[in-house]
Amino acid sequence: MIRSIVFPRVLGKSLDDLQPALTLLKALGFAAGNEWHEGGSHGLEMLAPRGGFELIAAPDQPSVDAMVEVADADLAYEIVKNLLPTPSRKMGKDEAPASREGLTIRNTELAFWAGYKNLTGSSGLTVKKCRIENVGRAIYSDWSGSKDFYIADNVMIGKFRSDILMGFTGRTWQNLPEFANKLVSEYGVKVYGQGHVVAYNSIAQFHDGIDIATYGNPDGSPNPIHDRMPVSIDFYNNDISNVEDNCIESDGGAHNIRIFRNRCFNHGHRALSVQPMFGGPVYFIRNIVYHAPEGGAVKFTASSAGIVVYHNTLIAPVKPMLLAASNVHYRNNLILGKSETLETFAVETNTNYSSSDYNGFRPNEGAEFSFEWSSPPVSTRAVFPGEMAKLSTQQQAQLEARSRETRRYKTLKEFADATGQDKHSILVDFDVFQKVTPPGADPRTLYKPADFDFQLRPGSVAVDAGTRLPGVNDDFTGRAPDLGAYEVGRPVPHYGPR
Repeated sequence: MIRSIVFPRVLGKSLDDLQPALTLLKALGFAAGNEWHEGGSHGLEMLAPRGGFELIAAPDQPSVDAMVEVADADLAYEIVKNLLPTPSRKMGKDEAPASREGLTIRNTELAFWAGYKNLTGSSGLTVKKCRIENVGRAIYSDWSGSKDFYIADNVMIGKFRSDILMGFTGRTWQNLPEFANKLVSEYGVKVYGQGHVVAYNSIAQFHDGIDIATYGNPDGSPNPIHDRMPVSIDFYNNDISNVEDNCIESDGGAHNIRIFRNRCFNHGHRALSVQPMFGGPVYFIRNIVYHAPEGGAVKFTASSAGIVVYHNTLIAPVKPMLLAASNVHYRNNLILGKSETLETFAVETNTNYSSSDYNGFRPNEGAEFSFEWSSPPVSTRAVFPGEMAKLSTQQQAQLEARSRETRRYKTLKEFADATGQDKHSILVDFDVFQKVTPPGADPRTLYKPADFDFQLRPGSVAVDAGTRLPGVNDDFTGRAPDLGAYEVGRPVPHYGPR
């Protein structure tokens, strides 16, 4: 344990010289301690959170208590940089990337810190088969130069309650006695950069499960630096439950973001998030979402573009959010369930080349409308009104809404006939599954995946009701691909650590 780190300030220098190191320490939870003057110099003490900061160590090695005294700003900066798994320099040809395997880390605000925006970070980081529990954040980097992380087969548990689901915003939660919890655990994994893989992890009790860092515009925009863009990132076969906001956020990604075969249970807000996507494509393929009672299964917002939604089983509706997405495509999905409102499938898009077909829907009883397609007039290919960053979010959303036509329908047939969308889609019910029932009335209920079987019942209407998607469903077993995440006769994916 490091009890504290002391930064004396050399005469003639200001504390501004220490700011890079102090910024890093504050993000780790350190707080400013005493400031003193002695012999013409003065210094500042940074205190570790709750009396100690636990460095990463093998489980069978004891922690060390120490006070680290740093003589000058340059040395302070180097010490704090070394808290990162690897420095930002290039590795030598005989040097292996940093690897952390089989560790247990608990009771800290941040377990693995792999990069800091505009400052430094690591590449080639591997975190495997670790148990990370009672933490504020498990693995974090928002350095655009990070590359090729491999984060797999870990268990990550935050500090939120393990006995109930509680969202942080929305009408579903606001009148419940447990509402307005403090943000005690922000995310399991947050990455930025290129080439990362986050797979086969079990994540629970955080604000978000797995995120791309909501970084802002890529470095160098409007002429981004290609080597610093967030591209080619894969999230797959993760098991994520009991998060107060989103299961997976692709927010801030650019191109070839692939989110597939994940299982998302119990989410306080929309499970799959795109806020924003800088051009795409972002792929959501063969994911399962169950119990997202506020907002539904997806959050496609912030003028995102390039969203592909194939073969997902969503036991929650699809609904729009502020600032419509563009170039969005739905195929071979199963969409059943309800949230705080009763519509089943509502899309807002600024492009008339967005599309939807070969899906299975279950409209909800008592819904004023079940289907919505809001897009520019049919004679217009696309409309992007306004000027970037000139209006507030609400004002821009209102301007966009005036440029679209909102079309709402009670039945699938009315929707398909009027819009041309979903002409080959069908109506389904929960009996298409082997064992799936809708969530109950209390949104705080936590559901266990072991109590469900999302495999399709042979002979049900969802079997052979899809369309061929080359490279996605080439292994279909019947006359045509099935709807939803699972194909009859194919193995069920493994979720979480192997």
